[in-house]
Formats: sequence, structure tokens, C-alpha cells
Amino acid sequence: MKVTTDQIDFLESLIDQGIELAATHPTMGTFDIRADEVGPFLADPDLFIATSFGVSKETLRGYNEFWNGFQCIGTTQQGVQCKSYAPNGHYVDSPKLFHPANTNCYCKIHQKQAREKLH
Repeated sequence: MKVTTDQIDFLESLIDQGIELAATHPTMGTFDIRADEVGPFLADPDLFIATSFGVSKETLRGYNEFWNGFQCIGTTQQGVQCKSYAPNGHYVDSPKLFHPANTNCYCKIHQKQAREKLH
């Protein structure tokens, strides 16, 4: 959806009157949004959030999946994602922290393997 300059001006006038704009994302929750950010957010919410956090859409999607149960991102011997509980997953509280080098993204078994790979 293309937001016109008149619409942005209208939103800015609302903000000037004390009305706040907010957006909601399933994982990231509710956050403030500027009038000029409404168009990009509406066009692609995941891209907007990913860009805001400095990550790719793929990383954001992986983070969203991880955050819904802290499933280990390690790989089993069969070559599939482990998905066992990652007990320290709650420390991965930002998409920027969701990456293979973060041992908090793993179950106890894969966490040990990930630490060994780092050293």
C-alpha cells in the first residue's frame, strides 16, 4: 500500500496532537512507529522489522520460529533440525542474537557441540 504525502501529513498532525502510532508484530510485540514508517510497514511488516533490527527476513523468520518454544537449531544425525528444548533460549531476546554461534540457541547436547566448534 502506497501512503501519500497527504496521508503522512495527516498522521503527523495526529502525532502533534498527542496521538501515538504503534504497530504490532507477533514476536516483537507492540512498538512505536513514525508517520513516514507506516507505508513501509504496511508494504512488508517482516522486512520492516528485520531492517529495524539489522537482520535479514530469513533470520527474522527463524527467530520467530525459535521464539515460539525455544527449539534447538542444531542438526540431528539424520540431518534434520533437532527442535529439542533450548534451556537458555530466553536469553535470545532479539533477532540479532539468533545465529549459529550463539550457544543459547541449542539444547544441552548441541550446545556442547556448538561450544566445541567455537574453540
